[in-house]
Amino acid sequence: MAALRELVSAAGVEGMVGGQYLDVAGDEAVQLRHLHELKTGALIAASVGSVLALEGMDGPATIPYRRFAAELGVVFQIVDDILDVTGDEAEIGKPQGSDERHGKATYVSVFGLERARELAQESHAKAQAALAEAAGTTQRLAGIADYILTRTT
Repeated sequence: MAALRELVSAAGVEGMVGGQYLDVAGDEAVQLRHLHELKTGALIAASVGSVLALEGMDGPATIPYRRFAAELGVVFQIVDDILDVTGDEAEIGKPQGSDERHGKATYVSVFGLERARELAQESHAKAQAALAEAAGTTQRLAGIADYILTRTT
């Protein structure tokens, strides 16, 4: 039940649905990080949180894993925004620059390409630091974070 609660919460108003609403509403006052914590971040967090629940892990032991998941969602979204500008259309599966054409605020449009790359690196470092505080074997999660930072699709 706890794992299901993680998934339902991530998909609902306080997660992906709420984030998508804010994205479509185009409220400029909404911070990008908050928007993506609700959308991409909530789903990644649910993936991690569900496993923690299924393993019977709760309380303070989950905090590093949850911090990792939150930062990983941010890294994923920043890289996605970068790929929208720099990626190959055939590889990314959508027309290059589609976010800009739709008037979406992105990390690149708000901060510029170089600063967006720096922000991705910073969130990646925070994700890795969170894993360093986690109990258990975290090499596979660290590898996933590395892949997300360096992905081209």
